[in-house]
Amino acid sequence: MRLRPYFRGVTMINKDKRYQVINGDCMALMKECDANTFSAILSDPPYGLAYMGSRWDYDVPSVEHFAEMLRITKSGGYAFIFGGSRTFHRMAVNMEDAGWQLRDTMMWLYASGFPKSLNISKGIDKHLGLDRETIAHIKVSTGEHNTQAIDKPNSEQAHDFNGYGTGLKPAFEPIIIAMKPMTKTFVKHAIEDGVSGLNIDGCRIGQDVDLEKVAKDNTVNDHLPLFDAANQDIQRARWPSNIMQDGSNHCDAIFGEHSRAFMCSKPSKEEKDRGLDGFKPTNGNEITNRKENSAGANNPRAGRRGSQYKNTHPTVKPVQLMAYLATMLKMPNDKSLILDPYCGSGTTLVACKHVGIKAVGFELSDEYAAIASARCDLPLEGELEKWRTQKDDNQLKLF
Repeated sequence: MRLRPYFRGVTMINKDKRYQVINGDCMALMKECDANTFSAILSDPPYGLAYMGSRWDYDVPSVEHFAEMLRITKSGGYAFIFGGSRTFHRMAVNMEDAGWQLRDTMMWLYASGFPKSLNISKGIDKHLGLDRETIAHIKVSTGEHNTQAIDKPNSEQAHDFNGYGTGLKPAFEPIIIAMKPMTKTFVKHAIEDGVSGLNIDGCRIGQDVDLEKVAKDNTVNDHLPLFDAANQDIQRARWPSNIMQDGSNHCDAIFGEHSRAFMCSKPSKEEKDRGLDGFKPTNGNEITNRKENSAGANNPRAGRRGSQYKNTHPTVKPVQLMAYLATMLKMPNDKSLILDPYCGSGTTLVACKHVGIKAVGFELSDEYAAIASARCDLPLEGELEKWRTQKDDNQLKLF
């Protein structure tokens, strides 16, 4: 598939032309694309949550945006679109109104979400101009700021509402699975267009099993690493489900060792910054607009905001997770061309590079586009082990 110069007057900013980062408005760039150009869409767009007051996150993509994505995607091609738990319904409605066929919803479960909740009791005392006495400190994690102060209500109203908050701990992100309506059968799309369905065997969960043993007692006993992007041989293991999890003790307790859920933890600082050696470090408090020494800045569950980051994008997805999803979208015979119209710091393109899929990313921010380009230009040789995030012996290995 030829990557035509469909971006008139636009210069590709990264060196590897199989993984193109284009700095510009995604709507304008999509209008420059031919119809039926891309085999799939894989993206983590704005959730419409006004995250940290960011202007780019004040709304989900519009019907018009999803209509352009539909136009430039091949018939029968899929779109995997991340959303927020409060607003993904708007994303799904806009996709459906644009003509996408909703097929399913995946969920990425994790235990590391930080509750965004107002302490109503403390708010009442503050409103009344009353100070509160600290009566204890509890340990919440290891690290420099590893305790949380417990204070005592100082008014009757505050006492009545002690323990009341305004939100739950976020523990999942939904991923909408949609398909461009077919113009023929799945089989004919596969034969004539080379694009059809999902790569199930490439994403099975588990290990090679003894088929004689399975035939004998009808059980598959092990849940062990399977996913190997370099090995295209069919491996007999569990059919991938529409739930993914971070491999934490909390999730393991729910799913157990025989889970069909793909395991992937959130990205480390080292993973986010890989390939950005020449970039200036930025304080995490500046990235998240938190005041120095505030509760949110110092609380370790908020991400240790005092650290220095070179990747300044606030919502970086793990390479491992995006590589798994990209592999599910991978077509045989090098027929894949994936678009991420909101590529941010480029994780989708980095993941596609690791699994051998051509990809294009659009990014409005000059800063994020430069970061994405640098990450995409990082050579693969010698880097596969570094990208792997391995929790323990049961952590699923991608590469």
